Amino acid sequence: MKSTLFTLAMVFALSGCKQLTEQTSDISINNQYRISIPASLNKMDDLNEEASLQYGNGLQEFYIIVIDETKQSWKEAVDQYGAIIDSTLTNSFESYRNYLMGGFKENVVNSNFKNTTPITINNMNGYLYEVEGKVSGSDIYFYYTFIEGKEHFYQLMSWTMKDRKDKYKEQMVAMTNSFAEI
Repeated sequence: MKSTLFTLAMVFALSGCKQLTEQTSDISINNQYRISIPASLNKMDDLNEEASLQYGNGLQEFYIIVIDETKQSWKEAVDQYGAIIDSTLTNSFESYRNYLMGGFKENVVNSNFKNTTPITINNMNGYLYEVEGKVSGSDIYFYYTFIEGKEHFYQLMSWTMKDRKDKYKEQMVAMTNSFAEI
């Protein structure tokens, strides 16, 4: 009887721990979009100055940012600077994604693309990149998604140390899949 009670107590204790790690916070940004973030991540302001959302946990070495840009501002940039920067630039989602991935590849040393997949998230078209590479000498795993909204283009980038990929990938997928325009 004592061993049965002990076993039940351990099952409840362990399942309680799992529930704590799966708790999320729903974050809404500028009445524009919402996303569910693991409760273990904290609001930050030093990950990327262009990001409208920045959350992370330095002890876990697990981070996410969202960068949003209006389609109109992308179009204006292409109209004004496209011929100077790259004559193939257009105001399409594909051009936006390809241009930014070019910059990403320049900054991630030995980038190894594990997966590149067209996706749909909450009725929005997107493109997912899973990338491993070196940044400042550290091996990093990126879960990088581009999404085309009604009036905005979005970049969702979550990352962690490469050796922690298996620990956090499920949460990265869940965050990305929770993204929705308001």
